[in-house]
Amino acid sequence: MQGALELKRLLKFLLYVLGERPDEFGLMPDDRGWVDFKDLFAALSQEDGLKGVRERDLQAASVASEKMEIEIDGARVRAAVRRFSPPSPEVDPPKLLYLCVREKGYPVAVDEGIKPGRGPYLLLSPEKEKALLWGKRRGAEVLLTVNTKMAGERGASFLRFGENLYLAAFITQGSFTGPSLQKMVEKKEKKPEKKKPAPTEPPLWGSFHPDLTGDRREKSGNRGRKKRTWKDG
Repeated sequence: MQGALELKRLLKFLLYVLGERPDEFGLMPDDRGWVDFKDLFAALSQEDGLKGVRERDLQAASVASEKMEIEIDGARVRAAVRRFSPPSPEVDPPKLLYLCVREKGYPVAVDEGIKPGRGPYLLLSPEKEKALLWGKRRGAEVLLTVNTKMAGERGASFLRFGENLYLAAFITQGSFTGPSLQKMVEKKEKKPEKKKPAPTEPPLWGSFHPDLTGDRREKSGNRGRKKRTWKDG
């Protein structure tokens, strides 16, 4: 990303994401407002025109800001002024919330419940589309539907962050639904395996392979004859 116009647009977007509505993009800053580069880049990659943003662009945007509105510390970034409130307990969450898990972790979730992979909380959304979008960043595409009443009765509690993001330290076994494990296994088994091309054996050193195309005979038959050129008339 280059040019004053692009940097100005990036700076404006960063101030909104990091300073006002991180919840809208499925981002959960720590208690001091910091967001890891990895999480921010994953969110930006799903926004038109911002897929190629990297650390050097964040540095440039920070320098371009006259008031030092963007702060960078190692591999994390934050807005100097933050207008969002910290997460707060939610006693009346939506009846259904959604989140995604990786396919290989789904059987474990069914048996033991859902636990955070990174950070202290699971990130849940009241919208399926948002949950799928956030999950895709992490390679988690198995959509689960959480019954918040059942989860609460089994010991789970929810926090609300902003307007669109709900947090939970865990989701208990039996309080969510998802695709059939058996059907997922059957579908995986039905996928045809890609056939690998047969390896070609390299010729053995010192072996002789006759040329059967006839070119060799033709060349040997012309041996000793002087090639005619335009000079010979």
